[in-house]
Amino acid sequence: MIRLALNVATTRLILSEGHQGPNAAGHVVGGFSTLVMSGDFVIGVIVFIILITINFLVITKGASRIAEVGARFTLDAIPGKQMAIDADLSAGLIDEREARVRRSELEQESSFYGSMDGASKFVRGDAVAGLIITGVNIFGGIVIGVVRHGLTFSQSADIYTKLSVGDGLVTQIPALIVSLAAGLLVSKGGNRGAAQEAVFRQLGGYPRALLVASMLLGGMA
Repeated sequence: MIRLALNVATTRLILSEGHQGPNAAGHVVGGFSTLVMSGDFVIGVIVFIILITINFLVITKGASRIAEVGARFTLDAIPGKQMAIDADLSAGLIDEREARVRRSELEQESSFYGSMDGASKFVRGDAVAGLIITGVNIFGGIVIGVVRHGLTFSQSADIYTKLSVGDGLVTQIPALIVSLAAGLLVSKGGNRGAAQEAVFRQLGGYPRALLVASMLLGGMA
């Protein structure tokens, strides 16, 4: 929510002060406009589309599907698990304290998947909101630059597209990190222990795969 609030504030700066130059929305947006886009908004648009594709179609959509399926199967399995706990309690295999602990774990598991299903929808909506805000900045900025500030269409398109795409890149990088974190947390699923322990354990279990991937990345670099 804080990032979206900053995005709205940046939108206000772009639309109200964008005609003053590439640093009108702050040096962070201007720095991204210069560093990532190299002064060419076409490069920035391509990089922005790539980040949107990775975030929205790959990470966010996959995490949403994992959370949705996990929540569905978990909720469907709750009656059977509760009956199993009651059967073990009736047979004397567990005592009342152990039964309460198992019921509490079952409740926490169902709440986790239900919460992550809703959180994945929030993350997906956040990615869509970033895309819509960037489009509004470009279209609204061009109109304001031409109508209010007397810029030509090409000048207005160049200035406001650079600012809008720079702002989009600034917001999409943390959005990508948040989506990746949500995907890792959902994929962790029913593994016991903290999420970071499960991630390091799974990645460290196959060091040869990490070595091959590192060599390929080093070769392409």
